[in-house]
Amino acid sequence: RFLSLVQVIVLKWLILGQVKPAIHPLHGWFRLRWWFVDGLIRGNDYLLQFVIGTELYNIWLRALGANVGLGAQIHTLGISGFDLLVIGEGAEVSSMAVLCHSPQPASGSCDAQLELGCVVI
Repeated sequence: RFLSLVQVIVLKWLILGQVKPAIHPLHGWFRLRWWFVDGLIRGNDYLLQFVIGTELYNIWLRALGANVGLGAQIHTLGISGFDLLVIGEGAEVSSMAVLCHSPQPASGSCDAQLELGCVVI
């Protein structure tokens, strides 16, 4: 299963690349790639629950593009948009925290947009 974690990291960078703050069409190519990569990452939640809150989890987040400071304690799997996440040195994130961009279409809207910005803790 370790290989699976490494494969997810490689696929994230190949398929999605580095995500930057921007506005994208909700029903466009970017959103499809985002959804696919998010599914790959969520498929490893079972393995990640054993390293959550450790430095190994911080390394995982950094490999996906998050900026995680030294000594940060992160106890949640509710994270996406890794490239847009900054967690400061010594910060603690609760198990109940959700740090993600979860685009939902506005009802009846054909031109809905996904606006991505940074999350800084």
